[in-house]
Amino acid sequence: MRKQSLGPVIALADVLSSQRLPMKTWDAWVSARLVEPAVRLDDGPALDGAQAVRLMLLAAVRKEIRGRCTPETLAFALARAGDRTVPVELVKAGLIARLTSLFGLARRSLQTTTGITPRFGTVKSADILAAAERLADRVAENIPYERREAVADAVRAGAFAALSAIYLGVDVRAQSRRFRDVLRMLGAQADPSARLPARAFVRGISRFADTLADARDLLTLDQRTSPIFRRIESVPADGFWALFDIWPELSWAIGRTWMRVADVFALPQLSEGERETFDTLLLTSLVLFCADESSVDQVEMYRALVQSAGETFERAIDKVVSVAEIAVAVRRLLPERDAVPA
Repeated sequence: MRKQSLGPVIALADVLSSQRLPMKTWDAWVSARLVEPAVRLDDGPALDGAQAVRLMLLAAVRKEIRGRCTPETLAFALARAGDRTVPVELVKAGLIARLTSLFGLARRSLQTTTGITPRFGTVKSADILAAAERLADRVAENIPYERREAVADAVRAGAFAALSAIYLGVDVRAQSRRFRDVLRMLGAQADPSARLPARAFVRGISRFADTLADARDLLTLDQRTSPIFRRIESVPADGFWALFDIWPELSWAIGRTWMRVADVFALPQLSEGERETFDTLLLTSLVLFCADESSVDQVEMYRALVQSAGETFERAIDKVVSVAEIAVAVRRLLPERDAVPA
């Protein structure tokens, strides 16, 4: 360490060596504006005290991240730890990267379940109908015989609608027409004695299908057409940070509620990976449904809205859990009562 007009400085190479970081990582972090550029001195680049501390902090957070650590991933982790000096665009990119990973897992799971190769825009309606048939047959196998046909019809129609929304093109109205055509075909083949009123169902779903344009866009796993990513990118910085601040509070409240419910009803606890997936989807939902990209003056409204909803939900769950706890306690006591002589 030596004294210069800029104050005490440390050679950049020494700090990188102590943290076992390559120069290319430093260059990437500087380019992403996660740290200020080094000071150029006669004998090489150097860092002042604040820069050195910042670099060591980035290195420590990087070590806690599993897998490949990109600047976006690091920025998201820093923001999650409370750092609001990171560029908001980089944090948004980190959220999009997490969603991209989840989309990939969902596509592979769908391929395993349906047998459809997830090449969006190339899947045909006949492929989707065949997959819907397979799902319907699989579900109906476990249903009593007298209800099997009705359940199979309902599953077939629902599966066709969901898979069409995921795999077919962006023309929602055309999808709606194709969906109605398939339903009419299924209705014409249905046994008149079937419990499912096919014709009434077709009429109802025909009216309902045209109202699902936005919902269909959210269902798609095709990142080229999904509005989720565009929505995340378009949210103003103030609104995004407000929702980001609310996110851990709401996640903690929901986690606490789940633990209470799980203890009473013997539900499984979420693994670390499942909790991360839930947290990612929770933040995405906040951005999609609570942010108003046309008004940055409603930051506190976001917090009040989410907190109020969370408190209401917790109170409702508390009541349900309390009643369940009482019921469980009473049930445990009943076998211990002495039998009444006949």
